[in-house]
Amino acid sequence: PAVTAFALKVRQYFLDGYYPSGQPQAADSFNPSGALLKAMLVHSSRQVHSILAASSFTGSPVALSQYPSQQQGYGRMQLNRVLHFGPCRLSPLSLFVVGSANASQPHFAAISSPQQLDSYSFSSSGSSVRVTLAYSDYPGLASANSVMVNQLRLLVTNTRTSVASSPYLVSGSVASNLQVVDLVASAGDTYQVTVSANSLTKAQPYALVISGDLTYFKSEPHSDSVETPQDNTRFSQPVIIYIACVSAFVLLLLSLICYLRGLTTKSVLLDPKNFSSRSGSSDVGDPGQTSRWGRPGDYM
Repeated sequence: PAVTAFALKVRQYFLDGYYPSGQPQAADSFNPSGALLKAMLVHSSRQVHSILAASSFTGSPVALSQYPSQQQGYGRMQLNRVLHFGPCRLSPLSLFVVGSANASQPHFAAISSPQQLDSYSFSSSGSSVRVTLAYSDYPGLASANSVMVNQLRLLVTNTRTSVASSPYLVSGSVASNLQVVDLVASAGDTYQVTVSANSLTKAQPYALVISGDLTYFKSEPHSDSVETPQDNTRFSQPVIIYIACVSAFVLLLLSLICYLRGLTTKSVLLDPKNFSSRSGSSDVGDPGQTSRWGRPGDYM
């Protein structure tokens, strides 16, 4: 019940347009995906260091050394770590999310090809930074070797030292639709968050949450790792529609010209003056003259 209630609060937070300003703004409203709700709940969690015995919940606490673990998952939720009700710090940025449920709304992101790399760069004042990736994988086949259909990968790299921070291991593997990276960012260094696909069968929407005292942030989603020529021209949709309309108009004009020329040719061929006799006179001239078609009355 507590998780459900927290998920509803997070959903209402985005529907009311609290992100990113911390104040309700109708223009900022968007419908969050289920993956974003999951990412926000996990992102808000804190490690639990000990628990009571599950059988009686009494006695001496049992220490938990591993995080995350089967006993605590990612810990206990604490929504005030991610939800800001009041002036939200935009410089430095305290929260960044993508994960809209609709492709037509802002904050939507998806990996559509194995070559696609979505990159997000940030610098921090030297505080702790958490990055969480979540996505709703497609149903797999019962006979499949792996339960994962699409496998996305989260990586956070210090661009100065090239040291990469990988997500927490889940059951000894990072092949999971939920991945979390915790790091203490070095002041002044720039970090690059990369979302890519280890394997992909079809386009996979995803949710990403980043929080911390970020002094610099830049989003560069939907970039391909394959180099493209610098002079490669990409036309926007309005330009393509304009070119298509002009082409259709030209074709229609050419068709009209050909049609009118056809009518003119028919009228010339049917003109009686074009049916000349052997003497050069018209066939409809003197009835007594011999026509190229014979004398009048030969076919009567």
